[in-house]
Amino acid sequence: MNRPEVDRPDPAATDLSPPRGLKTRLGRRTVACGESGCKGRNGRLRVLLLAEACNPQSTSVPLQAYYRYAALRQHVDVTLVTQIRNRSGFENHGGDHQDIIYIDSEPVAAPLYKLGKIITCGHSTALGTQSAISCPAYLYFEHLVWRRFRDDLLSGRYDLVHRLTPVSPTFPSPIAKKCPIPFVLGPLNGALPWPRGTKSIRWREGEFLVPLRRLYRALPYVRQTYERADLILTATRYVEADLPYRARRRCVRFPGNGVDAKVFNPGSRVPAGQTEPFTVLFVGRLIPIKNPAIVVESIARSGLGAQRRVHLIFAGAGPEAGTLRELVQSAGLTEQTTFAGWVPHEKLPDLYRKASVLALPSIHESGGAVLVEAMACGLPSIVVDYGGPAEYISTDVGIRVPLGSHDEMVHGFASALKYLYENPEHLDCLSAQSTRLARRRWCWDAHARQLVSLYQSLLGRQ
Repeated sequence: MNRPEVDRPDPAATDLSPPRGLKTRLGRRTVACGESGCKGRNGRLRVLLLAEACNPQSTSVPLQAYYRYAALRQHVDVTLVTQIRNRSGFENHGGDHQDIIYIDSEPVAAPLYKLGKIITCGHSTALGTQSAISCPAYLYFEHLVWRRFRDDLLSGRYDLVHRLTPVSPTFPSPIAKKCPIPFVLGPLNGALPWPRGTKSIRWREGEFLVPLRRLYRALPYVRQTYERADLILTATRYVEADLPYRARRRCVRFPGNGVDAKVFNPGSRVPAGQTEPFTVLFVGRLIPIKNPAIVVESIARSGLGAQRRVHLIFAGAGPEAGTLRELVQSAGLTEQTTFAGWVPHEKLPDLYRKASVLALPSIHESGGAVLVEAMACGLPSIVVDYGGPAEYISTDVGIRVPLGSHDEMVHGFASALKYLYENPEHLDCLSAQSTRLARRRWCWDAHARQLVSLYQSLLGRQ
């Protein structure tokens, strides 16, 4: 069953070291694991990886979860536990996936998905609302997982359990309370407050339950989840601030997104000063919170469009497509604009390499996988200085436009575009630094090695 799934410190300053006192807080659970002497092939750690949403042929969270699993299994012995709707994605993708266990929670998940469609009036954008409605289905998923793996966990077959998805901190984990070995959560992402003055956009998104969000703390197992989790990986400072105070002592800041450097790299990218025309790329769903209209309006205001100096590419689809086409026509940019529609993930690198700059004026973006992919391809970004993009994009790899009114952000993006067009040498510097940062901080293999280091610290092996 294919269903949509529910992303300011400098990125280089992200702290990946284990929190102080990590080993001492584990108490009996660490002792129990140590006494079992459980080891995988060649003495490797054995990890039970819970990822209800994990699919190599999907997008967003399920795809990111798959890449993390694929990188991690190169360093530890992994048993991946995922929902049965992901089976076809793995089978069509090919490869050896004998370490995957599929859990059939569809008897609860399918009706709740249909209920979510009814409550949100069919909004394809109301991911937060649909996520809240699907919470009972996830609790049932973990119930089935515990019933399937209870004896294995009690007998010491695994060193630790890592729940990879859901990424939202609002989803509790019943297994965290029962687990006899160390339990890891994350990287968690979300918890980003909606900016003031955006209620109309939120309603256009179909996010009707936002005012009730904090009630998640009254859900069963929430308190036990964060009391018993031995390590909590948080993707942004917003997540950590949203967690119970006592749980923050066990938090480690860890990247929520990554990139495959073998696929996403500069390749044959041409320096900005040698390319014509100046190409502005937007990648993402055409929905209200992404604010794609700001890209069109900023080009018109900058004067680059009137002088035929710019080419605008929209790579994505969504309910705003019709309105956006009308705006492009009224701005006189029809001949300079390409609506590429939905672009397969494997074809995105070519778009990144040919573009001059990525524009992402989203006002409610917890993550930013496209920003990481763009960086790996040497493509600088212009983003709104709020949420995940503000934590991903430093002044070394792009430009942050202050969050403000619609007109203020149009002015900010217009100024940034005009500046980069007139200063190609600075654009090339941003491009080079983007590639270096992506290689150092965002590669999946680097993430996997960092995770293994945290696992070992958690188990007292370092």
